[in-house]
Amino acid sequence: GAAAADGARLKLSMLAGAREFPDLVSVRLHGRFDPATFNKLVLAVDSAHDAYVHCTLRSQGVPVLGSSNRARVEPRDPNGGPCRVVLELPSARRFPEVPDELELIFDNVVTPFSLGSIELCHQPIWAWLPAAEEGFGMVALGSDARESVGLSTARSLEGEVLVPPSGELRCFATIPTALRFGGKQAFLQVEIHGESGALLQRRVALDTSSTAVAVWHPLRVPLNQFAGQKVRVTFSFSIENKLREAVCALTRPRVEAAKSAPRTVLLVTSDTHRGDSLGAMDNGLAIQTPALDALARRGVLFLDCWSSTNVTIPSHAAIMTATSPRDTGVLDNYTRLSRKAYTLAEAFGAAGFATYAVVSAPHLSDAASGLGQGFDRLNAPVSVHKRRAADSIALLRAWLEDAQGQDLFLWLHLYDAHTPYEPPPEFEARYWPAGRDAYDPRLPEPVVPKVFRVNLPAGVRDLELLSARYHGEVSYLDAQLAQLFEVARIRSGLTAFTADHGESLGEHGIFWEHAGLYPQSIHVPLILAWPEAPAGTRVAQPVFQLDLARTLLRLAGVEDARLPGADLLAPSGASPAPRFTISSAADRASVSVDGWHLIVSLRGYLVTVGAEQKPFPRHHVELFDLAADPHCLHDLAREELVRAGKLRRLLCAWLSSATPQGWGDAENRSTEMAEHLAQLGYAARASVSKVVPIDPDCGCGECAPFLAKR
Repeated sequence: GAAAADGARLKLSMLAGAREFPDLVSVRLHGRFDPATFNKLVLAVDSAHDAYVHCTLRSQGVPVLGSSNRARVEPRDPNGGPCRVVLELPSARRFPEVPDELELIFDNVVTPFSLGSIELCHQPIWAWLPAAEEGFGMVALGSDARESVGLSTARSLEGEVLVPPSGELRCFATIPTALRFGGKQAFLQVEIHGESGALLQRRVALDTSSTAVAVWHPLRVPLNQFAGQKVRVTFSFSIENKLREAVCALTRPRVEAAKSAPRTVLLVTSDTHRGDSLGAMDNGLAIQTPALDALARRGVLFLDCWSSTNVTIPSHAAIMTATSPRDTGVLDNYTRLSRKAYTLAEAFGAAGFATYAVVSAPHLSDAASGLGQGFDRLNAPVSVHKRRAADSIALLRAWLEDAQGQDLFLWLHLYDAHTPYEPPPEFEARYWPAGRDAYDPRLPEPVVPKVFRVNLPAGVRDLELLSARYHGEVSYLDAQLAQLFEVARIRSGLTAFTADHGESLGEHGIFWEHAGLYPQSIHVPLILAWPEAPAGTRVAQPVFQLDLARTLLRLAGVEDARLPGADLLAPSGASPAPRFTISSAADRASVSVDGWHLIVSLRGYLVTVGAEQKPFPRHHVELFDLAADPHCLHDLAREELVRAGKLRRLLCAWLSSATPQGWGDAENRSTEMAEHLAQLGYAARASVSKVVPIDPDCGCGECAPFLAKR
């Protein structure tokens, strides 16, 4: 049924459970929908499957306004009520005409399905930005998100600060496009009151046009006249000919003196970068990475570093919190890191560092991953699935000017080595002979499991082409890093290079993916370089990536940060501690100690090897001798029952001793993000927020052989 809307509330009932619906459902309502009275729709939807919804308002058939988001409709909880779905229309106040039609468009509808009600709600304009009393939060202008707080024409921000000699006030401000009102001049104003009664005022004009590209406007105020004084700083926002409340976003203000030799810490994470794909490893693979090799020569190369998991967001969350995915609760690419966590960026920020991040894939944006926590600014691509290293590095270098004289922590994420492998031709040519035809129809059809064929270019018969392209991507990103590593500020600082996980190139029946917990997926590169480093040091002892955050803080002189972990460079006579890993969605877990690597399936699954499917039942155990079999190709679990039994009990104890932090936040399942992840080969699946432990005395068919040989 339909109902008219003239005011802030409307309710509608529509049952769809008894009918067959196509994949796309459109619901149209006719009446008066005054945008001055609402800017949010709250829907009650009952669906048995995931669906998505957005809305459009029309005036005489012409679209005039649409929701700024596509919202996910979650499947009904058998013990709960309908899903509450929110559609946002923050720019509604700009439109003078009153639409006469509201259309709701549902994607991926599968019966049974019902729309129970619609509420038209109004949210105050200031509530669209982080409130000062709740702390700073990320505000995004396209790809550029910065930690900010909202100001309005009725709400100012005030604080006190001690001004150092040669101190300067720095911040940025903007009016997000969706919150602009058009036509009026607007200003951010700052007043600085000194102890002696002196007053300094500055203001910066902000764009108000709804058609102008939104930018962050800088405000820099020298405070030499207040050196040594405690000053009161007041930020306010104003517009000319004020008719109604308006808002702007203000980044975290900093009052600092420029340092002659500011500290710089650069963390580079190369997504999907195998630990053996470095020329400096001297492993006979002939990988060309001269920039990274040079970094290793002037620093420390860790030959045997393992990540904590095999998937991007959980691994980066673990790096940033120094906490295993077992405990963070971030176990897949659909779960965000909660603001309850404490991160490496926050630790550097608390020590006075400016914190900047540039990532090269949309699902690492703060909105999708939560990884922007603690960063003053984070840039993630919004219109491409994969941003090239050259573009990300150019952006990061441009930002260095804004942090002149400031201590600076930088995180650069590169995505080039991730599928699809598409290196520039000159880099592919380094690994693929000109006369070799990978598409030769006389070659036999390659045997690749269907699940992995999404990454196999049509017509390719010679699978070595994919390995060549992977290595070409690695050499390409290395060439781009060469320019960054030679920037004076970077070279004189601390640089860390690592990866979130590796990649399988056909090993274990896994093609161009990072499934499983074999070394191909969890052995990652790790290089640390700084001016006083013991140049050319090669560490063969096994190390764990979870200790990287603590090591960076110690090397940067930030000793009191409250992050766990050990110092990777601290001398120790003890045997290396066990390294525990957990796979994406907690399907598998592993322990590696004393040169042995054991993997246990926490859920059953199938692996296709050649033309056959190999079952891995729940609790299946694999054991590998890393010294004799570094690629883990020969399972010795049934030959080494006593050893496997001891390692299995060790892993069971680790799984059952989890200390869940509850840092897995709301899922990001927007239509856009689902499409992006699908493009990268990630299949949608139910999220997993906890690890299922194994009873060490489990007597199932898979566990029993190891109990008998204690």
